[in-house]
Amino acid sequence: CAALQKARTCPGAALNATIARMETAIPAPASIVAVLAALDFDQTIAFYQRLDFALVSRHEDYLLLRHGVDGPELHFWLTEERAIAEATSCYVRCADADALCARWRAQAPKARITAPEDKPWGMREVYVFEPSGNLPRVEQMVRERVHRISSAKSASA
Repeated sequence: CAALQKARTCPGAALNATIARMETAIPAPASIVAVLAALDFDQTIAFYQRLDFALVSRHEDYLLLRHGVDGPELHFWLTEERAIAEATSCYVRCADADALCARWRAQAPKARITAPEDKPWGMREVYVFEPSGNLPRVEQMVRERVHRISSAKSASA
């Protein structure tokens, strides 16, 4: 009983208990959906359909697209301000940025889609320049790969 009382007053035990309560008491979000600006819904739909997104719902000033059947959604609101869209970006996380980039380039050959590139923050990224000016970025977690590349560069220097 004395050992239990001591554990309860130990700062580490108190912190662990607080963390455990928080982990069970705070519901986690199921997903987060990007809401991007669009200058023209017809143009936005046509562009994203070439990247395997399907129209879910279209309203006078709001648009919902989904990748595949159960894939991620992109939402758009209508604006006339190109500067807003050009200052907007989102990440589209995937398991294989190279494969997704190759598929999208084949399906939308006129689209400006960059080659996959490893970033120092542990992501392999592809930039997609879309008609309204938004910058969706495809990302793949490659932290270990980037660390190995950085270590090899340091060793050779």
